[in-house]
Amino acid sequence: MAVFFPPGLLKSILECDPSYPVQFVCLAVATIVMELAIKVIVKLVVVVLNRLYRIKDNLLQEMISNLKSEDFYPFYIPMFNEWCEKKGEKDHIIDPEEWSLSNESVNKYMSTGINQKLWTDFAVKNEAVMNSVNIQHTLSGALAMFALTRDNEDAFLTFARWAVFLEVGFEASDMIKIILIPLATGSFEFSKVFIPILHHIALYLFLPINRILLPSSIGRDVAACFVAFAGICAPCVILGWAKNNANISTPFGKFLIIGSQGLITLIMFLSRGPYWCYLAQKIMSTLWRENTSQALLLGVALACALFSFFNIFICYFLYKGLCNTIKRLKNENTPTLVEKATKPNVGHRRSLLKRTSIVIDELAQEVNIGRRSVRRSISIMGVDYDLEEKEVHVLKRRSIVRR
Repeated sequence: MAVFFPPGLLKSILECDPSYPVQFVCLAVATIVMELAIKVIVKLVVVVLNRLYRIKDNLLQEMISNLKSEDFYPFYIPMFNEWCEKKGEKDHIIDPEEWSLSNESVNKYMSTGINQKLWTDFAVKNEAVMNSVNIQHTLSGALAMFALTRDNEDAFLTFARWAVFLEVGFEASDMIKIILIPLATGSFEFSKVFIPILHHIALYLFLPINRILLPSSIGRDVAACFVAFAGICAPCVILGWAKNNANISTPFGKFLIIGSQGLITLIMFLSRGPYWCYLAQKIMSTLWRENTSQALLLGVALACALFSFFNIFICYFLYKGLCNTIKRLKNENTPTLVEKATKPNVGHRRSLLKRTSIVIDELAQEVNIGRRSVRRSISIMGVDYDLEEKEVHVLKRRSIVRR
């Protein structure tokens, strides 16, 4: 061991020593750990979803609906084919050119037990992959919460710094996938990285956080922010499952839908709104009082500004989610409103706010599951809301133009 590790180096890594070399070693370790952790979370979520029969059946029905849609089947069939190749089910690969959108053809295809099972497994795996990205944030929040229970300052700093690295490890892995690899392969698109660039504040600030902020007078406030921002993602995912799979035709189902959406909105708004404003002000004032270098102060201010824009996006999604949920409950028995929504808006220009809304929705769509599929909903950091039909069609048209 001494050949590979100088005396005391392993201990320094485990204790997350604030020196620069150790911090970058910890970053590399955390990146690998979080990449493996997400794979484990995907498998665990698949196991859970396979035992939640209502959710599993709803996921299959959504896939069947997508296969009947001219807008969606070109996206899902190639993904299904790729999944079949990895699973060794090459006999079930579908030729998109021969696919029929008619109800009779799709229903006949799904009447075969093996086809239904394969599409169910595929839908469950897709859902697990999407939600694993949200759930993994909770690992950082849980470790930060444990750090806050430590009275010993050294123990607090060790666990708090590793909590930071659990979040930073995912962000570093994500940036490698969406920036470095696409740049190397020539497939880089800025629209796919816009929201992650706003979000990944911990990656930009992990050195100031671990070396300056955590040991300072506001160290526990900083640790608490990881609980508030990251720790609540898994509970929001569970609330989202409840909202998306409740029976809207029953009074209890309606209560569950509006209650789940209301809790998601309240929890996320309080953390991303008032609490973030309080924390950002406290971070900047602390760095100012401690005579931090102007370069570092400017860098932290820029990172805080980027994260503030990201929080504005999140608050926008919360507003949209609540509005669309209320509209969904109101219009349950009014199908003509859906028909009106899908009619082209001839002779009228969209307002600036509406056009901005569609652009923001598209940016969010770019960072959705696998960044490869068009979905009828948008989900970021546990915030999930259904798109209206007119928004789905606009996003589809813009996707076709880009291709």
